Amino acid sequence: MSKLNFKFDKERDALNFWQLCNYECSWKDEKTDLNSNYIRAFKGKSFLDSKREILENLERLHVSPYIEFFRESLDKSWKSINDEYFNRLEKITNKQISLENFDAYITTVGRCAYYEDNSFTVSLKRPLLQAVRTCGHELFHIHVDNSYGNRLRGLLGDDKFNFLNESLTVLLNLEFRDLWFAKDVGYLQTRNLRNYISKKWKKERDFEKLLKKCIEYLKQR
Repeated sequence: MSKLNFKFDKERDALNFWQLCNYECSWKDEKTDLNSNYIRAFKGKSFLDSKREILENLERLHVSPYIEFFRESLDKSWKSINDEYFNRLEKITNKQISLENFDAYITTVGRCAYYEDNSFTVSLKRPLLQAVRTCGHELFHIHVDNSYGNRLRGLLGDDKFNFLNESLTVLLNLEFRDLWFAKDVGYLQTRNLRNYISKKWKKERDFEKLLKKCIEYLKQR
């Protein structure tokens, strides 16, 4: 059975901080918890040129015992649902989980995202149940990307694939919510597709057919 490892790494946190300062997406209403002075200071600069100053700004947070308290609480909470989550994910997508281990890095900023190395960030600023839901959300993204990403990118392009992958997380509300009791709200721009996915899924719980319908939906737009 796959498992999720919770870690904290100062440089990964600094990278997430820098990425939030430089983040741009045409369809995400991304909200930032960062002071606008930080964004002005680091936007447009490379991570290499920004890292030292970011780490200095985060130093007081990084020595706080709350990071380890949060990591331990999240680890204990996730372990109670780990096997059930991965079993459901395989059953719903009809695809076997491709890896035995995934890494979740605690971050001190609000941005949570997944990376090509099959890791993701989960924010210290989220309430515990929302943080558990975030883990399910990011793992869902990784699994869809690993299982269908190459094919879907070839059909839709990167931007529409990412839009679809984000929209598909509405299935967490239909199939997983009892594991963490927190709703996956989604971005405002994905609302129409999320509603479409919910409607189709309730009629027929077949992930491959759902993807085909979503491809048709997106190609018409």
